[in-house]
Amino acid sequence: MLRTRVLYKQLHGWFLEGVPVYHQRLPGYEYDDEAREKLKTTYQATLTDLEKLLPKASVYRQNVEKITKFRLGLVESALGDDEIVKKIQDGSLEEVLHHAEEEQKLVKDFATAKAWDGDSSKVKIQLID
Repeated sequence: MLRTRVLYKQLHGWFLEGVPVYHQRLPGYEYDDEAREKLKTTYQATLTDLEKLLPKASVYRQNVEKITKFRLGLVESALGDDEIVKKIQDGSLEEVLHHAEEEQKLVKDFATAKAWDGDSSKVKIQLID
């Protein structure tokens, strides 16, 4: 049993040599050398879509803009990838990139649905005690 643990640690170290700590053992996300640049591009595209597609009064737009600008500032800063991930608190850059891409899609869906339009008096809110 002890031998297998030692062997596992050695093999684990060899396979992950040179791979940053935040990229290790994340199922579903492949290591991407260009994650930071892709993330920057995605955040910029999201901000552009927000400006073009949603009205300034939209609460969704205001909140997404704040979050996206904060995260874009982190990505553009001189911080290392590990520090960015710690400040965003989201696993890895690849995972953050995935979430940013999904948010960009959601902005377009939100604009298509025009969720800010509509009569609020027709919305029934049912409280559960």
